[in-house]
Amino acid sequence: MKSLLILCQPDDVAAFRLAEFCRRRDLPTIVVTGVELAAAPAWHVQTGTAGTMWRIGLADGTVLSPLTVAGIYCRLLGVWSPYAFAAPEDTNYAASELQALITGWLRNAEVPLLGPVSPVQLAQPPTNGWLRLQQMAAAGLPVPATACLTAPQQWAGLPDIPFSALHPEWPNRTGTWLQEPLLPDVTTAVAVDKAIFHAPDPELIAPLQCLQESLDAPFVAVPFARNTSGAWRAVGYHFLLNWATDEECAAFVEFAKSRLRQSVSASYLQPVA
Repeated sequence: MKSLLILCQPDDVAAFRLAEFCRRRDLPTIVVTGVELAAAPAWHVQTGTAGTMWRIGLADGTVLSPLTVAGIYCRLLGVWSPYAFAAPEDTNYAASELQALITGWLRNAEVPLLGPVSPVQLAQPPTNGWLRLQQMAAAGLPVPATACLTAPQQWAGLPDIPFSALHPEWPNRTGTWLQEPLLPDVTTAVAVDKAIFHAPDPELIAPLQCLQESLDAPFVAVPFARNTSGAWRAVGYHFLLNWATDEECAAFVEFAKSRLRQSVSASYLQPVA
């Protein structure tokens, strides 16, 4: 039987009463507060082309599956969205829960893997895919071929990506981005300090080291997928940041929250700021 997960603050009496009512009706119910999320001692991570999947172990032994973590994150982000029709009390609640989630992730992850700008891969692939492609290509890695349909049109109900933001030399073009088909044959290369592991091709070792140097990160993971011709393509990256002080961690929490709010309606590729 599936369990009901209730997120709340420690002083939310109504939430605890609801949990007790559900348990008396034989409905498995888990209550998780922001305090428990921020202090969760076990964060397990796995990277892949779908992004970063997280499994959280709370202090009382409760384990939140990657699917549950993704659901929590998406639900909170939906309430906190600037486009959401939520009461201020709900928005404030979602913001505090998001801060607890991000704080726990940064402070307690075994390997605090980050994308280039924000921790959205708690639930989905990192945003700003065009920037990642630019950075990987600049390091010499083969990246998927992309194209832009320049006829003005709407994609999934969202405004077109300003093409001029991506290519200043072409100032008046908009469109929808397309990417060459990739096969589900995936491997992930890892750069740890100066050592490269699991590179799908020896010729990719030097570009991987170049990317790691450009990111100034002690750990970089780069998923590769084959195209229909069998050639490897770098499809993204994640990297490790080290926090020297709690103040640095807190500062990034605030930065991440601001980036999250800006990227709520992000499509697959975002304009480069």
